[in-house]
Amino acid sequence: MSYERIAGSLSAHSPAALSAALRQMQLGVLIHPKFAGDERPLSELRHLWFNTEIQRDPRNVVFSAMTHGLLQSGDLDIHEAMKIHPAAQQDAMSGLRQTRSEYQGKDPLTDYEQRELHKSAQRRGETDLSNEAIAESGARARQESRERQLSLLKTWFARYVHGTTDATTISDLEAYIYKWLQQYYGTVIRK
Repeated sequence: MSYERIAGSLSAHSPAALSAALRQMQLGVLIHPKFAGDERPLSELRHLWFNTEIQRDPRNVVFSAMTHGLLQSGDLDIHEAMKIHPAAQQDAMSGLRQTRSEYQGKDPLTDYEQRELHKSAQRRGETDLSNEAIAESGARARQESRERQLSLLKTWFARYVHGTTDATTISDLEAYIYKWLQQYYGTVIRK
């Protein structure tokens, strides 16, 4: 099930209810009966955010928790959550791999990446499979991933950090994020 279909299936539920149901699923607790009929998309969302996507790119440990936190706080609805989570875009893995390569000072559009983008374009039924079209597709995936990552971080920081920390360095901010993540995931482990 695509992220778009998951969002459509769950859009009748408030961000608070969705967040609570995701947390209940993380804790192994029965979800509220109002989700009857929506168990599959909810389960798939939980599995994607907190299992599959983390295996695809470890940064999704952070991105998924942050997105869930913003859903819980009411800062995002399910459609906005899908628009901001870096793993929910078209060619998401390519975008994430490319931004990681860029960060490491490597060429983002490797031969492997071009082959993966070519396969993705074929699956979508695109007719222009030229090297130029694939390179453009890679650039779009990379740019969208970068924009989603920045948007998520800015939104999360505005909600959770602004005015709540005296952090003055990147190290201070990293420590704040790690502490927040320990609290977020610690509640799952301790329950």
